[in-house]
Amino acid sequence: MIGLYELDVERGEEGSGERIAGAWPSQIQAYSGATSAAFSILDTALTLPSESVAGETMTTRILAKDTGGNTQCYAAAGVDGDDFGVVAGAYTRPLFSTT
Repeated sequence: MIGLYELDVERGEEGSGERIAGAWPSQIQAYSGATSAAFSILDTALTLPSESVAGETMTTRILAKDTGGNTQCYAAAGVDGDDFGVVAGAYTRPLFSTT
């Protein structure tokens, strides 16, 4: 999960209070991985028109995700964003299925 976490490391049994060398707890920042087309989805919060006209602009939003399903987000202190393209095409639902 993307976010800021606190890591606390102990030696021996849990709750022993015996810390390994270093300053504990320590904060760590977790970032998402590279964008995955397989996990990225169309944002259904926006209503899409039932039909469109060639040459006219239609605006939508893609929720880009990594292979762990983590939503990609802009982080000024993080890694650069991934460039990706989106291809829109017609989808025709089959009238019947033979399976």
